[in-house]
Amino acid sequence: MNAEQIHHMEENVNAFGRQYFGKYRKGQEEHGGNMWTMGLTQVVECAEEEALDFWSYTRQIRHCIGEIQAILDTKDSTPDWERLEAIRDVLNRVKKDEKEAQCTEPYVISKTMLQDILLQAG
Repeated sequence: MNAEQIHHMEENVNAFGRQYFGKYRKGQEEHGGNMWTMGLTQVVECAEEEALDFWSYTRQIRHCIGEIQAILDTKDSTPDWERLEAIRDVLNRVKKDEKEAQCTEPYVISKTMLQDILLQAG
């Protein structure tokens, strides 16, 4: 691996470690007990539930990509700044409910990034 690849890998590993620590602590507070004492049946059931959640998240990612693509494919006279705002809305909207989303760090997109995206979209 080259230096850039090693740096990218290390960033991913460090980010995972930071997020996992918080997630594990929160799970302990919510559920208690010792995960390592779970039997196989219970672990499989929990893993299946998590897989279903993961499927829902990946479907929503695809939906958001489709929304952004539709914004980019618009061939009318919509100004770029309006497209930028529409894309920002897709990227940063937060589901409102009793368990408001924990993953709410906004995605920043600049006008330069939007111009590059619009140029690539043709």
